[in-house]
Amino acid sequence: MALDEEKKRLLEEDDDPTQTESDSHIKIPKRTIIIEPVLILFALSMPTSIINKQFMYSKIGAGYNYTYLGNGSACDSVNQTGPGYLMEQKVQAETSQWEMYISLAYTIPALLSSLFIGALSDKVGRKPTLLLAIFGGLFNHINYTIVIYFNLDIPWLFVGSFVNGLSGGFILIIANTFSYISDVIEKKNRSFRITALASCMGIAAAASTTASGYMIDALGFTWPYVIVLCIDVVNLLYIHFGVPETVIKKKVPLISIGSGLVILMCRSNMSKIIHPNEMGAVFAGIACAENLAEVVGSSSFNAIYSATLQIFDGIVFIVMAVISLFALILNVVYIVALRLQTRRTQMGHASIN
Repeated sequence: MALDEEKKRLLEEDDDPTQTESDSHIKIPKRTIIIEPVLILFALSMPTSIINKQFMYSKIGAGYNYTYLGNGSACDSVNQTGPGYLMEQKVQAETSQWEMYISLAYTIPALLSSLFIGALSDKVGRKPTLLLAIFGGLFNHINYTIVIYFNLDIPWLFVGSFVNGLSGGFILIIANTFSYISDVIEKKNRSFRITALASCMGIAAAASTTASGYMIDALGFTWPYVIVLCIDVVNLLYIHFGVPETVIKKKVPLISIGSGLVILMCRSNMSKIIHPNEMGAVFAGIACAENLAEVVGSSSFNAIYSATLQIFDGIVFIVMAVISLFALILNVVYIVALRLQTRRTQMGHASIN
């Protein structure tokens, strides 16, 4: 009798179209409209690309005493040999070049990191990877706001773009939101929901892009970025408090991998600048510093975990990741600076010879 009941239960589970073997690691929330606000809020921050280009155009034009808006006359736009037209073409060409460099600083790490982090979301969950991608965008927008407010040089924009790409950026957000839709929606309804979500995103992006021009005219470059920062913060809060996790998490030592990479880079860099007779002493010093950092870090991170446990138990891991990322950026900057110095030295020796 018990065997017959068990067979009946198994047959009922097999007939349920929402239960598949591949979905055994998925938890289905009760709500169905969950992830849409994330993508819509993200789309509202997309006109920053337009603001970025206009800011660079204004910044480069100022270097040539070329006014960003309203410079030149209708005759200049027709007369392609006039000084106004020629200066405009020069500023536009230089702006496009900087825009390409900054785009590469974002796109290359985004392509690599999104593949890794996107696959990782199947193990650690959609929510942490979404938070990471939105946080990368927030960091980029903070970087742009600082550069614009203090009128810094354009190369400072590479920092935010690189970090944004390293966090997955637009590619990871799109991949995670549509993966989330696939997690919570039955197969027969997925096409409609994905199409509706893409349409909402397109409408939000078009509306915000249209509004960005008016905001620049009325508020300048800084305040539109302040508005975008507020949108990013709202998005982060919504993901944390309003988006339930659908993936049963598996522990992955991601932070340990990052910190281990930094340590390896430090040892590699040190080995290139110290005398062979001092290798043992230097690496012994590095080992002592590493052990001391482990003791201090363990005490500090345990204190942070205890203090933030009631707020968000993942804050300590975010702090650890940020510290590891900062150390990684310092190592990369050092390597680039060392290579530039070596190149200058070689060029100096060549000119002397």
